[in-house]
Amino acid sequence: MRNRASCSPIRSKVTAITLAWLRALSLGLLGVMLASTLAEAKPFAYVPNTNSGTVSVIDTATNAVVATVPVGGFPRQVAITPDGTRAYVTNVGALSVIDTATNTVVGSVPLAGSPGVVAITPDGTRAYVTIGLVTNGIVSVIDTATNTEVASVPFVGSVSGVAITPDGTRAYVANPNFFSSDDNVSVIDTATNTIVATVPVVDFPDGVAITPDGTRVYVTIRSGINGRVSVIATATNTEVATVPMERENHPWGVAITPDGTHAYVVNGTGTGGLGNVSVIATATNTVVANVRVGWEPFGVAITPDGTHAYVVNSARQTIFPPSVSVIDTATNTEVANVLVGMLPFWVAITPVKFTCPLVQGLWKNSPDTWPVTSLTLGSQTYTQAELLTLFGAPPRGDASVILAHQLIAAKLNIANGSNPNPIRSTIADADKLLSQFFGKLPYNVETSSAIAQQMVNDANVLDRYNNGDLTPDCRP
Repeated sequence: MRNRASCSPIRSKVTAITLAWLRALSLGLLGVMLASTLAEAKPFAYVPNTNSGTVSVIDTATNAVVATVPVGGFPRQVAITPDGTRAYVTNVGALSVIDTATNTVVGSVPLAGSPGVVAITPDGTRAYVTIGLVTNGIVSVIDTATNTEVASVPFVGSVSGVAITPDGTRAYVANPNFFSSDDNVSVIDTATNTIVATVPVVDFPDGVAITPDGTRVYVTIRSGINGRVSVIATATNTEVATVPMERENHPWGVAITPDGTHAYVVNGTGTGGLGNVSVIATATNTVVANVRVGWEPFGVAITPDGTHAYVVNSARQTIFPPSVSVIDTATNTEVANVLVGMLPFWVAITPVKFTCPLVQGLWKNSPDTWPVTSLTLGSQTYTQAELLTLFGAPPRGDASVILAHQLIAAKLNIANGSNPNPIRSTIADADKLLSQFFGKLPYNVETSSAIAQQMVNDANVLDRYNNGDLTPDCRP
């Protein structure tokens, strides 16, 4: 019978073999995760071309039109299901259904009147379509499983834009009235499909967008001398702010970034005849940037990662070619222009299922599977070898190292396809803090200092992100 000491070498060997096997398994799984992510395509933008009777499909990775889908009639607006499998396009007397895998029309829902704007519930089960009739409008409710109308909500006056709250319980509908001053935004309870509130606004409400947290509704007001945007609080259904569009007139489309910090508002006409996109900071409800785009723009959509805005330039009354302007939201400059069909009006972008973040330890022990081989921390660029050295450095009370460990992992996760929106501001702050020091890490920042506390606070947020606490809807 062996004593405890004689068993130790065997146990140590078994432990070493087990750990080696587990490490190999984790590396293999990580490699599979990375391979599937890197092979995953960027989202696609769908643009209805009214006078061409088609929908242009733009690959946002290359900003090239990769498909043109004939839908007939006069397509105007489009919405895409949350799973990205179907695009619903309003048409004359119908709602066309496109299979996004094959980019072919697979269904059509007959509708009375002239369908305008469509919005789809977060669970993908219902489509809400505004329909203009000769006198008063209606909102038609479509069951997306059967592509049949299951309810109809009557309105006094016309109907224009529609958006649905993130929890799916309310639909906000712009309700302009051509024959009176009774313009408002109506609120539909989606459980009963009845109007439960109206919010008075003035001068022709049109586009509608709701913040990701569901607390605010941004409505474009396009009549009057100068256009503006009305901001409605959903808790009270009251107008809490108005944002003037300065020199630009007649705002149409509006879209809000995935992190909820900015609203992009398309102004159809402006100084010099070109269109303009006003960027509103939602924290202050002030215009912080204006971006020149093409001629007579209407619709706008933001990519799922929040990095670009796609703006449709109809060129309706000009000799210029219709196009889609691509705006870099970091710099608010036009970085691409994509030619599409005749008289485009709207745009919608397919959703992306982001990958789940991986913990710091996996990245530290798996350099062969990194999606990039260098990163910028603060104002310094580090090679993979330098990053691994930092990963291996014990914090020892150095707040800069504590932050660097989590920042490296977070940036690797984003490069690997994780959702950057929950930590976009934290990463910017972390880089700003590190940029205050000369040379490369470590900076020997004692944890008792004020700047160290800021570093540790950022590191704690990034740690939660790297552990998956901030991305509950990611794809494992």
